[in-house]
Amino acid sequence: MDLKETPEVMGKFGAVFGIKGWLKVFSFTENPENLFTYKPWFYRHQGGEWRHIEIEDFKRHSDAYIVKIKNIDVREVAQGYTGAEIGIECLKEEVVDTVFGYPGGTILNVYDALYKHSDEITHVLTSHEQGASHAADGYARATGKVGVCFATSGPGATNLVTGIATAYMDSIPMVAITCNVGVSLLGKDSFQEIDIAGVTMPITKHNYIVKDVKNLADTIRKAFTIARTGRPGPVLIDIPKDVTANKCEYEKVEINPENITKVDVDLAEIDVAVEMIKASKKPFIFVGGGAVLSGASEVLKEFAHKIDSPVTDSLMGKGAFSGTDELYTGMLGMHGT
Repeated sequence: MDLKETPEVMGKFGAVFGIKGWLKVFSFTENPENLFTYKPWFYRHQGGEWRHIEIEDFKRHSDAYIVKIKNIDVREVAQGYTGAEIGIECLKEEVVDTVFGYPGGTILNVYDALYKHSDEITHVLTSHEQGASHAADGYARATGKVGVCFATSGPGATNLVTGIATAYMDSIPMVAITCNVGVSLLGKDSFQEIDIAGVTMPITKHNYIVKDVKNLADTIRKAFTIARTGRPGPVLIDIPKDVTANKCEYEKVEINPENITKVDVDLAEIDVAVEMIKASKKPFIFVGGGAVLSGASEVLKEFAHKIDSPVTDSLMGKGAFSGTDELYTGMLGMHGT
């Protein structure tokens, strides 16, 4: 990425870790102090055009200089965002405010990026990855949002399985993000490598292995959409470690999760159902977990009394209809009445 003072002075940018909002500058053809104080600076964006930089401050740092840029995100200048930073930015797009996890080697880049946004996203450190997946499941049940959990490769990823399976069986929206060994090491029995996408295929709505950082943002957005729409459920995203370190451009997308969950209802189908209920001689209502997740208790009570129908429920449907109501017949199944 080129840095220049119009028209003749050239240099290059490099990232400075741990100095938020600052960028390292080196390879100058003249004294940097003179350049920073009175000359306009530009950088060449990946699209090819030159953009103006407003420098707020500068100071000596080791064998180079660092500058604080006022009008442009420092990561945009430093050749884009890393995969780890893109992942965190996408969580912010989805209005994620809490994640549960346990760090490990392959996911450390993601944790480094998450730390810089600790004022926006709360990380709950569990004692075991299984606790993280169950916590994400419980969080989703309690809040109605998509639960998010993190785990590293190998045993870290496999420890999530029981919580993912629980979310799948009970239709709970969850996104599990795991990191794996580098792309070049996949399928070679590398240290702590496991095909977690293959392991979780029967217990997820969908899962992904992201091998190119350019596909990461869209993949995360798709995962959240799949997790929360239709019949909710868990989605797993497995990201090789080198993808979390690679860089590419990132463009923020405004997402309203409430709009995504809205489904257009076919009124013609509703009319058919109404006619079938009217024609029935002995209607019987069987309530499942969806009535609990959607908060339909009051509507369910009104409907049951309107058609004067007895009501039973599954174990997941417990609580949607009052157990003391005269129309309640008890729970169905081997543990029912």
